[in-house]
Amino acid sequence: MRLVHVILALVGVFAVMVEHAAGGPGSGAGSLAGPTKLILVPRDYPTIQGAIDAAPNGATIMVSPGTYVENIDFRGKRVRVRSARGPAVTVIDGNQSGPTAFFGSGELPGTELRGFTITNGSSGGILCEYGSSPTIADNVISGNTNVFGGGIHIRYDCGPTIARNQISNNVCTETGGGILVERNSPALILGNYISDNVVSGTLTHFGGGGIEIVECSPVVVGNTIVSNEGRHFGGGIYVYYQANPIIANNIIANNSAREGGGFACRSGSYPIVTNNTIYGNTATNTGGGAFGGAPVFANTIVWGNTPNQLVSGLSATFCNVQGGYPGTGNKNEPPALMDPANLDFHLTSASPCIDAGNNTALGIQAEDIDGDARIIGGTVDIGADEYLPKPVVTSVSPWRSKYDKPVPATITGQFFTQGAVTEVRFGGVAATSVVVVDDATITCAVPAGTPGHVSVEVESSLGTGLLEDGFAYTPTLTVTGDFQPGGTLDLEFLCNPGDSIWAIYGGLPQQNLQTPPFSGTLCILPFQSMFLIQSWPFDEFNQTLNIPNDGALSGVTVLMQGLVGPSLSGQKDAAWTNCGVVEIQ
Repeated sequence: MRLVHVILALVGVFAVMVEHAAGGPGSGAGSLAGPTKLILVPRDYPTIQGAIDAAPNGATIMVSPGTYVENIDFRGKRVRVRSARGPAVTVIDGNQSGPTAFFGSGELPGTELRGFTITNGSSGGILCEYGSSPTIADNVISGNTNVFGGGIHIRYDCGPTIARNQISNNVCTETGGGILVERNSPALILGNYISDNVVSGTLTHFGGGGIEIVECSPVVVGNTIVSNEGRHFGGGIYVYYQANPIIANNIIANNSAREGGGFACRSGSYPIVTNNTIYGNTATNTGGGAFGGAPVFANTIVWGNTPNQLVSGLSATFCNVQGGYPGTGNKNEPPALMDPANLDFHLTSASPCIDAGNNTALGIQAEDIDGDARIIGGTVDIGADEYLPKPVVTSVSPWRSKYDKPVPATITGQFFTQGAVTEVRFGGVAATSVVVVDDATITCAVPAGTPGHVSVEVESSLGTGLLEDGFAYTPTLTVTGDFQPGGTLDLEFLCNPGDSIWAIYGGLPQQNLQTPPFSGTLCILPFQSMFLIQSWPFDEFNQTLNIPNDGALSGVTVLMQGLVGPSLSGQKDAAWTNCGVVEIQ
């Protein structure tokens, strides 16, 4: 696919700062009247909480860089709280005085917390409860503690969207080091990087170092869950007590627990576990990859876990399991991942997981962990990544031009992945104005080159597609010589397939020359004929033609013209006397 997928869009949350009329508390305060409803912190209000309290529904609160020591409560407001410059420079510090951010009054969709570092909460970084459904996105949630849910705790009928956050280095004493979602909460947990969270308690039922799911059915898709410690169950993910989540397209790697280093399931839960990569996890007892319960595994890589991959009795089909595992379509072949030691779990071109999954598996997604189309080549791949082949170049239109006159061109092919294509080259020279129109079309400006066929290359982070001799830089025919009776004409040219040489007089072809290598006399007899060169691509010819003494020579043109494609010519016009025009094109 592309670069290592563990890339977070956490920097650069920008907005236009709109001035308000005078009035309101704080330095330079502004009225909330008008269509923008934009409140600036600290300009309009010195604290984020003050801005929330004053804001009407639908307002945006834009927070300038700084550290804000406070515990914010949205209090049922449908407002958007955003940082102006991202989490690296905008911090909300909970001062060990409860959750750093709280949604507990039925906040509706459209409520938003985006672009902050959320830290130092003593009841977790964020608590979301009692029917609240905010969007919590693009934050760094780190350095928080709690009994339940060190980073984020979601409970009691909440449906928040938790997207693209970095949730790291949080600690809880019982369940859910990174995230705990429970009690009928249909949360969406999408594209987060969840790492180095810890469950520290000693009771034997504790677990869920990365995520714990209890008595609810959230959707957990496209997350990277690495290096978390679950203590007893589920270092990466722990599904417990009548929970039926969909867990798809996740990387679950290098986590640890007593049982179920990567994944654990217990107490009447039936999760759907599809297209995940469960790799390099550790259990001190059993189930290094996965343990317990009744999960339904499909299209999943389970490899490199210790002491074992899957405990017996689990349902697994179309999975690649180290050591083998009973089930339809299962494999036991090294998955040929890109660089798992450095958390790059993309499939290489040699992977047996390509086109080896089940298209009808429950929980299958339309896109993979990178946002690429989930089914390419007709059959879904096994694992979190859908392999994208390197670009394939099939044609260029136009396929040739004069070597010194760049032209716009359209390249057609396959797998021109937007965002992955880095350069297009003609004969090693970079094209300009490159636009990836779609996966099958690129437009560009062909650079000037030297006469001859050249290869066309489309380079991407997935590899380089090559079309040998895909474009022709056609030369101008060079004609020199002495337009006099008994003189000679010298022709230099390269031939394309199907090109012809015409000697034209009075607008009609006048000379039939023999096939290469040829020599002959330029005659001016009043009959029509044509010399057709049947050549291999771009054979080079240097030819001298004799001009006879026995005829009138007027308006003679020597023309090289392609029978297919644009006409390109070199010509020389002359007369026996008063020769005034000698033109080379």
